[in-house]
Amino acid sequence: MKDTEQIKFWKGEFGDEYTLRNSEDFDELYKKQFGITRTELNNDFLSDLNKDIFTLEIGCNKGLQLNILEKSGFNNLW
Repeated sequence: MKDTEQIKFWKGEFGDEYTLRNSEDFDELYKKQFGITRTELNNDFLSDLNKDIFTLEIGCNKGLQLNILEKSGFNNLW
């Protein structure tokens, strides 16, 4: 398979840095770039959902979003 620009991008420094981040760094990155953390965004958008719903994250890499959801009380994460 030929490497596309996207594949080259993710194989490079950005991909390495992305994979090394933990959820706290993820929140810091969002705060720096958007002025709000990912956790705060989740709380704003997802707080009315039942915490027992089944949640499937596709393409989750290390599962950073799943970690944040778990810390927010969601239980059925896949």
